[in-house]
Amino acid sequence: MLLNNLLKENDLKLNNSLFLYNKKDVAIKILLFLILLALISNTFVESSFLFVENIKNIIYILLLISFGVYLFAEKIKKEKVVLISIIFILIYTVLYIESFFTQIELKLYIKPILIVPFLFFTFDSDKYNKQIFTILLIFLVFTFIYFEIQYINKMGFCFTNRFSSNSIDPNITGLYILFAFYLSRKINSKILMSIFLILGILTLSRNFILAILCLYALNYLKQIKSIYKLLKINFVTLLILLNIFLVSFSFFVKNINFTEVSSFTYSRITELFDESNYIRFKINRDAMEKLFASNKNFLFGLGSDYASNEKYDIKYKVHSGLLDFLTMYGFIYTLLFLLLLYYIAKNTLTYENLEYIYSYAVFSLFLPGTLGGWIYLILFIFILKLQELKYKKEIK
Repeated sequence: MLLNNLLKENDLKLNNSLFLYNKKDVAIKILLFLILLALISNTFVESSFLFVENIKNIIYILLLISFGVYLFAEKIKKEKVVLISIIFILIYTVLYIESFFTQIELKLYIKPILIVPFLFFTFDSDKYNKQIFTILLIFLVFTFIYFEIQYINKMGFCFTNRFSSNSIDPNITGLYILFAFYLSRKINSKILMSIFLILGILTLSRNFILAILCLYALNYLKQIKSIYKLLKINFVTLLILLNIFLVSFSFFVKNINFTEVSSFTYSRITELFDESNYIRFKINRDAMEKLFASNKNFLFGLGSDYASNEKYDIKYKVHSGLLDFLTMYGFIYTLLFLLLLYYIAKNTLTYENLEYIYSYAVFSLFLPGTLGGWIYLILFIFILKLQELKYKKEIK
């Protein structure tokens, strides 16, 4: 009788554990599917289902469904719930106060919710290597399909000397390929890494090349324990420090003569003080001057349409993920959002992830949307969360 009871109890525990495992597995597979959709989205064929503006809401819904399923399978620590609740109370209180002074976009209320699930998601990259490899193969197929579409429409490589696929902007293409390279490296697929490295270089995106160089430089430096401890900085802290340097440098080069270099030749890779960078540094200066022109601008930002708003005379988006976000939404909202992002990224600061954190932070210095573009941010945080369990233990 006692033996039968024990067997029944063990069977019950086994069934429960399998049930929980299956729920978590379902949640992660939904997450992987939305990552695939994010990777194969595009920014140039508006009539396409996969146009990023058409598909982003589907991605967001899938993310929340994945998180809902995940919650049933995993126990959530009360401390995390309390922390997130406090941050959201602050964010929504600030937005309510701000609504008395300026018009508030609905997305400012919604978008912070979209990265919250990543505070709770945990999974081992080894378990999902095959699925990620398949995702990357599908992405590669779509990369060449998009390239062919651009070739037919005379927008592609043969007409600009720069490879482009998901976007007519080769720098955006470089960002998509960089995410694919990160994932290839996470699953240790050297063939895919080589392919994406070549494609990234063909974009002639200095951001991509600089991010790759930074990735391998940090991979080497972190192996020296004393240097690793110095370099171990949270993603948000690193972003702030790098952008302070970028703004300072933008004002430092104000009176330097820039040379005219074509944006479509290989000379752009070796030339720092060219016309393209001149425009970027000038936009940084103009945006910061307008942002600090009044307390209202500084606290609440210039609005998401600042680049097309004639009263600011900026003309182009600020080519820095964080500065662009700050210019749009102001100091208070940016600070609270960075606080939320800080806690989400906090647990991803591991030995394995150090080079990815630096690499993407450097890339984000020279392209708008890397922080405010939520599809890109979801892809990057997913990559950080995709870790081998052996790296959970830090080097001391």
